[in-house]
Amino acid sequence: MTRMDETVKGSTTGDDLENRPVASPQPEDLMPAVPRREWTDADLFRLSRGTEWFISHDYEGHELGDYFDARRHIPILYALAVNVNWGEPRLPRPKAPPQVLEVGVRHGVTTMALLHAMREANGLLTSVEIDPYCAEATRRRVEAAGLLDWWDLKIMDCREYARQARPYFDMVWVDGDHSEEIARHDIETFGALVRHNGILAAHDYFGWPDPDLEYGNLPPTTGVTAVVDGLDRRKWEVLTLAHSFGLTICRRI
Repeated sequence: MTRMDETVKGSTTGDDLENRPVASPQPEDLMPAVPRREWTDADLFRLSRGTEWFISHDYEGHELGDYFDARRHIPILYALAVNVNWGEPRLPRPKAPPQVLEVGVRHGVTTMALLHAMREANGLLTSVEIDPYCAEATRRRVEAAGLLDWWDLKIMDCREYARQARPYFDMVWVDGDHSEEIARHDIETFGALVRHNGILAAHDYFGWPDPDLEYGNLPPTTGVTAVVDGLDRRKWEVLTLAHSFGLTICRRI
């Protein structure tokens, strides 16, 4: 089911991909690849704890800084995805498995959380990533965790994927390029593929902390901010959480 598309948009060459180091997952940081009814708090902590290296360093090992706050949305995304097509828990879980789209893989942090949800709900996660190095680093983590069966990886520009994507998704997670042009494309284009009562979630509504700002001030906005603020409230219920640089959760009405 997993597919590594050969046509890749971007400047990274095959030689670059071969020569650049890939962070290997440590066994103690991987979730066990066995079915379970639900994660415990300890399980969720272990998954977020295992992402610390990816968040605090770039892929060449250069230190970026400590971004612990970026990991708080992991259990939220997992909970949304695992129950997204099960609106009434007093009834049996629907036979139709959930279909989830992830736009932007990068470190693979949210990919892992969404894949654990898909394994539990027997759904499918389609992930779109333009950078082949990021995609391969994440693929190795996914393979080591035994989650490939629930994953369809597309290595291409999100705009190229949009031309072949078909409705409807139960949930779309947008965390790609945060320029207003691309954010508008991703939120509006893929948001139109979300089914009635489905979920569209987007990251970085507030942006990233500015070291020149005093503690407690909101960080600068991103292109995501303008697009989310412009969503038609007759079609979307919108909730933005302040942590994780702004996690916006939208339900299609």
